[in-house]
Amino acid sequence: ICIAVNASQGAFNSVLLISGLWSHVLSDGFFLAIVYGPVQFAPAWLRDLVVSLAVFMVFSLWQFITAPCIVQYLLLFRKTMPNAVRVGIAYLFTACSMGISIPYFWIFVPYPAIAGHLREIAIRVQHLTDDDSFVVYGIGMRVDPANGNRTAFGLAFYGIAPSYSLTYAVFGFTVLKIVRELGRVNTEMSIQTVTLQKGFIRMQLIQGFIPLVILTIPFVTFISFIITGANLDNWTLMLTFSQWSLPAVQAGVYLKYLMRASSAVLDRNHRIMSAIPQSSN
Repeated sequence: ICIAVNASQGAFNSVLLISGLWSHVLSDGFFLAIVYGPVQFAPAWLRDLVVSLAVFMVFSLWQFITAPCIVQYLLLFRKTMPNAVRVGIAYLFTACSMGISIPYFWIFVPYPAIAGHLREIAIRVQHLTDDDSFVVYGIGMRVDPANGNRTAFGLAFYGIAPSYSLTYAVFGFTVLKIVRELGRVNTEMSIQTVTLQKGFIRMQLIQGFIPLVILTIPFVTFISFIITGANLDNWTLMLTFSQWSLPAVQAGVYLKYLMRASSAVLDRNHRIMSAIPQSSN
C-alpha cells in the first residue's frame, strides 16, 4: 500500500512538472517560479490551483517518506494491530506534517500589485521578450504590503523547516528501531520474511536520503539567498534540475526493490515446488 501511495505521489508530481515546465529564479529580492508549460493557458483560477498543488508536492517529497517506515515499525512492534490501523496511523502523521505547511501552499500566487515587477525580473534574467509566452509566480524577501506581507523567510523557516525537521526526526527514530529489531535473532519470522523486511528498510533509507542528497545544495542556496539577498539569477536552475530529477530517481529505487522482491518470491515458490515429490503414473 505504501509503495503504491508513494508511486502515485511521484506520478502526480511528474504530471504537474510537465504541465508547468517550471523554471526558477532568485533575483532582486524575489524567488520566482516561471511557467512555460501548457498550464499557462488555463484560466487564472485553475493555473493558481496547479501552482499551489505543485508547491504541495514539493513539501510531499519529504513528508511522505515516514509513512512506510511507521507501517513497518508497527508491523514489527505491534503485531496484533490490524493492517488498516497501521496504515491509518502512518498517514495520519503525514497529514499532521502537511497541516503545519498548509498556509504556505499558495504563497507563490502573487498579488496583482507586484505581478508586473515579477514579469520584468523574469524577462531580464532569462532573456525573454514580451512576445514570449510565460506566466510568473513568486514571493519576495522583504515584507511588502502590496503582496500581503508574505515573505520567502516565512516560507523557509515556518513553512519548510518545522515539517522537514519533524519528518526526519521520526524517520530516524523508526529506522533505528527497525534496524535493531531485524538485527537480533528472531524466531517469529522466516528467513525469507526477514530478508524482505531488510530489503524494504534499505529501500526506505535510500528513499529518505534521496531528497537530502539531491536538494541539499539547492536548499542551502535558497537559505543563503534569504540571508544575503544575493542575485543568483540563472544559477537557480540547479533547483529546477533537482526538482525534475527526484521523481525519476525515487521511481528507480522502488522498481529495483520490487524486482528483487518478486524474484525472491518466485525463487521461494520454485524451491517449494521442487521439494514436493513428483507423483508417478
